[in-house]
Amino acid sequence: MSTILVVEFDRLTGSALGSRLEREGHEVLLCPGPGPQDYTCLGGRDETCPLERAADVIVLDLHLASDDMMLGTPGWQLLLHYVTAGKHVVAIVGDEDPVRPHSDDQVTVLRRPAAAETVALAVQAALLANTDFRSTSTVRA
Repeated sequence: MSTILVVEFDRLTGSALGSRLEREGHEVLLCPGPGPQDYTCLGGRDETCPLERAADVIVLDLHLASDDMMLGTPGWQLLLHYVTAGKHVVAIVGDEDPVRPHSDDQVTVLRRPAAAETVALAVQAALLANTDFRSTSTVRA
């Protein structure tokens, strides 16, 4: 069983994504992202969050409450933090986001609104990529 961290400040969307991923057999950790008072999270302070540490893949909507408030840790900064930490991220982005990443070997970009089925498929692909990477790393060692 894989652990998926879903960072989504819209609770209904986060719950829908989490439910879909749970039906696929994953353990899901839901996080609304940075919140009041200062809209800063551990990742914004370059610290490791326990939820991040436990996750095999992170689903991150780049539009968070901190982006609305223009205070604290914006979604793009969390993306950078997770990628720097070596996590595979499924990033959900829209035209209104100030930073719009491109997909690469560590980031899968989906357009908002992303259907739960599409997110589940992207997570599955990321998990396979993680397995391939680990196998290759083990062979080289």
